[in-house]
Amino acid sequence: MSPNPRSRIKYSTDAAGSGLIIRLNLLLFFIIVQVVMTIGLWVEVADLKKSLAVPPQAAVETTQRTTEPQRSTAQVAEKETVTRPEPEAPPLETAKSLVKADEIEPSPIRLQVLNGCGVAGIAGRIGKWLDKNGYDVVDVGNADRQDYHNSRILDRSGNLTAARELAGLLGLSETRIKRLNLMPEPEIDLTLIVGKDNGKLSIGR
Repeated sequence: MSPNPRSRIKYSTDAAGSGLIIRLNLLLFFIIVQVVMTIGLWVEVADLKKSLAVPPQAAVETTQRTTEPQRSTAQVAEKETVTRPEPEAPPLETAKSLVKADEIEPSPIRLQVLNGCGVAGIAGRIGKWLDKNGYDVVDVGNADRQDYHNSRILDRSGNLTAARELAGLLGLSETRIKRLNLMPEPEIDLTLIVGKDNGKLSIGR
């Protein structure tokens, strides 16, 4: 018996169909591989661009930061040269007056000592002692009367501090200080009236 021709034809079509399917599958596989590789390449290129790219605003800020200190320094230098003129030297007369003002010592207190107790020579003796202790005793004499029981200090210039210092030196209370009507430019700053309590004054102690 001869082989069936139909069976041969069927066999050949099955082999050709399977070969075509294999080829199509291989082609599809290569296409998928190409697509995946292309996508991966695009992703890598995009990441590289992002890492290398610098935003324009950031670039402007960095340039401003690098240039601003130099500009500010130059501007400050220009302002200093304009707004800070060199100090002028004081006139020669002013400099001399300043030196003299430093060298001048405060003038001593001008003091008047009056005898108000009737003891002979008491005003002169106290005046000499006060002169040795830095006071300028310009007048020594008798008071308007000789019956002062308590010594007192008359303030003629409004220098209460000097009156208190004199009272403290003599051992007198501040209640013994009396302020008189002030003169425009008195010749005497303080007047000491020595009373009958002169033995209690701390003179020569």
